[in-house]
This record gives sequence, C-alpha cells and structure tokens, in this order.
Amino acid sequence: MKSRWIVLGGVALTCFFGGGFLLRRGVTRPVVVGPANPLFDAVFSHVAHNAVDSLSESEIYRRAARGLLEEIPDPYSALSLGRERTAFAEEASGFFVPLGAQFDWRDGILTVVAAFPDGPAETAGLETSDQIVEVGGRGILQSTRPEVARLLRGEPGTVLSLKAHRPGVPGLMEFTLTRGGSRAASLPIAVLLDHGIGYLAPALGGDGGAKRAGSQLDSLRRLGAKALLLDLRGNPMGSEDQGVAFADLFLDPGQTILVVRGRSTEQQRFLGRTPQSFRDMPIVVLVDHGTSSGAEIIAGALQDHDRALLVGTQTFGKGAVQSVFPLDGDGDLHLTTARWFTPNGRPIQHLRRPEDDPSGAARADSTRDSVPSFRTDAGRIIKGGGGIAPDLLVSSDSFSAGERVLRHAIGVKLPLYRSALLAVVLATKSDGVARNPGFPITTALREAFLMELEKHGVPVPVKAWADGQSMVDRDLGFGLARALFGRPAEIVRRTSGDRQLEAGIKLLQRATTPASLLALAPRP
Repeated sequence: MKSRWIVLGGVALTCFFGGGFLLRRGVTRPVVVGPANPLFDAVFSHVAHNAVDSLSESEIYRRAARGLLEEIPDPYSALSLGRERTAFAEEASGFFVPLGAQFDWRDGILTVVAAFPDGPAETAGLETSDQIVEVGGRGILQSTRPEVARLLRGEPGTVLSLKAHRPGVPGLMEFTLTRGGSRAASLPIAVLLDHGIGYLAPALGGDGGAKRAGSQLDSLRRLGAKALLLDLRGNPMGSEDQGVAFADLFLDPGQTILVVRGRSTEQQRFLGRTPQSFRDMPIVVLVDHGTSSGAEIIAGALQDHDRALLVGTQTFGKGAVQSVFPLDGDGDLHLTTARWFTPNGRPIQHLRRPEDDPSGAARADSTRDSVPSFRTDAGRIIKGGGGIAPDLLVSSDSFSAGERVLRHAIGVKLPLYRSALLAVVLATKSDGVARNPGFPITTALREAFLMELEKHGVPVPVKAWADGQSMVDRDLGFGLARALFGRPAEIVRRTSGDRQLEAGIKLLQRATTPASLLALAPRP
C-alpha cells in the first residue's frame, strides 16, 4: 500500500485531566436550612444514646453527611476531609497516570474508560468497559471512591493486581500491572492514507491540542488530503475548554458547540469563534465506548451541525460539571451542579433514567425504557439519552465464527494471550525479521506465538487455532507494526482489518464534499 505518514508533535501530560469534569470552586452562598426533621432527630438521638457501639456527635454527623451523598443519584459527589483533599483531583478525573488509564463509576462499578497506548493498563490487556471488582486482592464493590483510589495509587515500579469482568466473557480476568512514572505521554498521530484521506488521532489532552491539530491538518492538506478521518476512539480528551477549542476548527463563528445547564447555575452556551479552514473537507469521526469527556463535545457538536458522520459505537457518556464547596474546617464538598449538552439538547452525561435529568432536556413523552429523539440542523433524527450515538453503528468486536471459537478457547486467559503476544513482538523486534510495515505474517511467527502461549499457560486446541487464524494474524500484524515502525505504521496496517476504520474509509471514498457525505447517512 502506498501511504505516507507524519507524526506531528508530542505532548507530555501532567498528573490529571479534566476527564469529563469541569472542576469549579463553588460560590459560597448562605444556605437556608429547613426546620428540624423528626425522623432524623429521632434516629440521631437513638444512635447517640442507645447504640451498643458509642459514637461521638461529630462522628455521627460526619457519617450522616457521607450517607446523604451516597443516597443521591450523583456518582461523583463526595466529601474530601483532611488528607483526602490533596488526592481528590485524581479521584475526580478518574485518571491515574502511573496506571495509564482513566476510570469512572458506571452504575456503581469501577469501569475502565480508556487504557492509553503503550501504558501499563493497555500492556496488561485492560480494555474499555472492563469492570473492576478486585484491586490488590481486595474486593471493591462495597468500597468508597477514596478507598479505591488509595488502592490504585502506588509508587512507580510497583506491581498491582486487578480482577475484572469483561462484558461477554464468562468469569473474571486477572491483570498484573507495573505502575509507570508520574507523567504520561500522548502523541497525536497524523497519517495520509490512500485516496487522499487524512487520518488524525488527537492527543488525549493537555493545553494547545486544538492548535497542534490545526497545524497537523494543514500539513495533511499540503500532502494531498481531501477528506478527514478523525479518530476519537479511546480518547477522553481532557476538559471542556479543550473539546470546545477542537470543535471550533470545523464549525463557523456563532454556531453552538456546547451548552452547560444546572439547577443553581446560569446556563452557559459556548459558540464557535473562528472561521473554519477546512470547510470543503468531508469528515468521518470514529467513536466508541472509550470516547468520553472533551472528545464527546467534539463528536456531538459536529454531528448536531451535520458537519461530520459518526461511525462506531455509543460513546461513554461523561459530561458532568463538578463544583467544589469549601466547608468549615478542613474539608470540601464535591457536588455535580451541571451537565454538558450538545448544541441541539442531547445530554452527554450517561443517564440511567430520563427523570434523572434535571434540565428537562429529555422529551416529555419519554418513558423509563425509551430513548429520546433529537434532530440535527438538517433534520436528521438522532438518538440521545447520554453519550453520543453514531450515525453508522459498526462494532469493533464482530468476530467470524472461527475467531469466536478461538476466543472461547482462550476465555478469561485473554490477558495471558496479550502477554504472550507482547513477548513475541519484543522477540521479533530484536531479531529484525520484519523489514517494512507491510511485512507478511509467516508460519514461523505463528508457531512462535503458539509456543509462547503454551509457556504462558494458555494451551490452545489445534482446531481452535486453525479456525481463529485470521484473528491471530491480525493481532500479530498490528502489534508488530506498532513495535517495529511506530503507531502511524500500525494505522496504515489497520486500514485492512479494523472494521470501524474500514467503514469510515469506504464512506470517504464515495464522498467528494461534506454534502455528498451527508447524503450517505443511514436513514432511520
């Protein structure tokens, strides 16, 4: 395949992203407390005077305050007292740099939002949507957020064991991570593919990301790019400001990019400010369940304004604005006070029920099990109930019958499969066998992988191995391309074998203008 690629710019990220939150210092206002509550007063009196284990009044109030926050439908509310205050930024964002992953509480379970490229979590085999049930040998389903955060933290070089449930895989998977350093690198990737299609995977966060992306797009245009494939999969692009600035590259001045609504805060509307430089480029945006936070702002705004078609799966749904209210003494109250909405009113934050949405953006006729409908600027019907739904649903894990046989044989040992794959990749890298990014997968490579699987305690039946050969070749090809020639070479390799990437390329091959691309959108 004749392809050229450029890696344009790198960015080192510090210890935390916004991660779907806009952390704000809450405005201190007089709080009007209602009359004494007979139920609370009675319970308080009995606990204080009759409970077999005595508690001080201050301890009862502290526990009551934590209990109140646990009962409200806000997974991000918390009290940070004493030493907890210094660590709360990490807990709020869910981003743990030494682990190379971002987590979020989804329906009460610690869930992987994204495992970043080449980080400890990805190397160990963790994937988006994995549900963590045990950390360091301790079950966490009944633990508080600060307790879990303390278990996840640790010094660089130390080892952390996790157990997780992966949707669709029976049983629990065991992962072993070696914590990295205190900084995480995220390289934006720009690649010129065949047929004049530019590919851009923005950096995960950090300041100046939109400016760098604009420079990358200019470079791709000079190389001959006439269409753009914007890959936001596995990307929790930092904060509100980053998402708005990036979306502004592709929208006109005055167009709404994001709306922020809450009960006690004034509605904010973020508008495009600069003329777009890429008006004539058809754009396909790739999204998946690891697309969250600032990346969802981009996807939602471009879809609402019919500036791009979205391909992939539903995004994560992380768009909460959290305010920090200082309390008397050594403590802070962290409370979700607003949510993000797309220009046409779709909530970005995942909502379990329409009635959980205090803004009233969900349609009045929505029922508990329904998903409200919205319309784009051009009148296309799109769904919205938290997260961003793609225009074209393309699953990344649609395996052939033979591949399913192999995956079933591997079962919960998929992390060991990944470890064996990494061992083969490293051995092949030192051997210098592959000379160019288009290298073939040889019988010798497959046999080396099979031997390594046996060493790692993953025996694979002969028939399952033969039936799943396409999956084996794909995994070896992608892993070796990245290790030997870098992530741009992996992207080029993925143009054959990555179903979502292939679908996006096919759309852009058929479209010469944004309008002609929009005409290809599936109709409900």
